[in-house]
Amino acid sequence: MYKIHPVEERIIAKSICPELSENEILFVVNEEGKFTGKSICEFIEDTVYVKNLTAPYDDARTLMFLNMLNYAERRGIKKAVCINKELDDLCKRYGFDENMAVSLEGFFAPGAHCNHE
Repeated sequence: MYKIHPVEERIIAKSICPELSENEILFVVNEEGKFTGKSICEFIEDTVYVKNLTAPYDDARTLMFLNMLNYAERRGIKKAVCINKELDDLCKRYGFDENMAVSLEGFFAPGAHCNHE
């Protein structure tokens, strides 16, 4: 069993990821007290920039991606931009445009990403 969560305590985040800059937020995959995956995003004005993401499982990777976007949306961030080409599959799956950007307004509305094809 694993949990995915942001590391909001700066001292702890920097101990896990020393290269973390001031505006960046660290998310981790926590498996029974061991960090087996991490991702970094940065908030600049009303945009969250998804910088990187490594996770031990496909479902953890997807959940971490969505967790970062949800975290940003709950804090009033209006737009997400993915700057990591390795996340292109997730961006396409969740309706990002050709510039790997998406509006977070309504992004988490019920049924917003249901595809019945």
